[in-house]
Amino acid sequence: MKTRMTALASTRMFFPELPGMPRVAYDKDDGAGAGGDANETNAAAEAAAAEETAARELAEAEAAAEAAAEALAAGSDTSKDGKEKAALLREVMDKKSKLKDAEKRATDAAAALAAYGGVDPQKVRDLIKREEEAERAAAEAKGDFDRVKAMMIEEHNKEKSTLQSELEAERAARAVDQKRIDDLTVGNDFGNSKFIQENLTLTPAKSRKLYGAHFEVVDGRTVGYDKPAGAKDRTMLVNAKGDPLGFDEAFKRIIDADPEKETLLKAKISPGAGSRSENLLKTPAKKSADNLFGMARLRAALDNDVD
Repeated sequence: MKTRMTALASTRMFFPELPGMPRVAYDKDDGAGAGGDANETNAAAEAAAAEETAARELAEAEAAAEAAAEALAAGSDTSKDGKEKAALLREVMDKKSKLKDAEKRATDAAAALAAYGGVDPQKVRDLIKREEEAERAAAEAKGDFDRVKAMMIEEHNKEKSTLQSELEAERAARAVDQKRIDDLTVGNDFGNSKFIQENLTLTPAKSRKLYGAHFEVVDGRTVGYDKPAGAKDRTMLVNAKGDPLGFDEAFKRIIDADPEKETLLKAKISPGAGSRSENLLKTPAKKSADNLFGMARLRAALDNDVD
């Protein structure tokens, strides 16, 4: 510092004094631009030297501390102060070891970061965060889709159940209507049949139970078939022109085709003295229903009821 002041003093110039004005001194212009660059260079050199000296002194102090700690640990100083110093030194050495480990981890982390070509860690974190948010949004959207899908299935099942109930109700109503139609058509034809009244031993009601399945309503009229509903090769009974036969004519053909028709026809009474009742065809003796099955058993039971 003294050297600098001396240099400044040697370059100071004084100008003649003017009456009533103070004396002013100016530094000599040496052409170095006020000497700013040189001063900065000298200051940097001095700072580096001071840092090097401080590092050397710290290393020497650490070495001395380690030696003292080892000596205390060896038990050379058994006083209370010596023990406290030993504990303090051990604590300092432990912290120093941890500090070195932290510095090593920091160095390794810096090297690992350098491997990514100077990528900004904050940008990487932001990118990862955006990706996680996008994945979460996609998962939420998928969850909403599954919920909407479940709701659609639920609504579809409700509509299906409603339609099924309506269909069953409609079928039941149609069955009632069909029964009414049958009663007004087929049932009426059985009830008003002259063939049944004049030629059969069966009542109209029993005749319908036995042979009702042979008749259906087609285009508003009762039509007879050679076989009951559901039978294979069932054929409509028609005349020579192909038109459906009337009820009595169709029923007569059905009875004629029945193997047990002789038990169904009424006996006719011959006029005059010594007349006797006889069937149009020979009427066999009654059969026991115990040895019969199916339609034959039912007919036998009906015959017994009539008698």
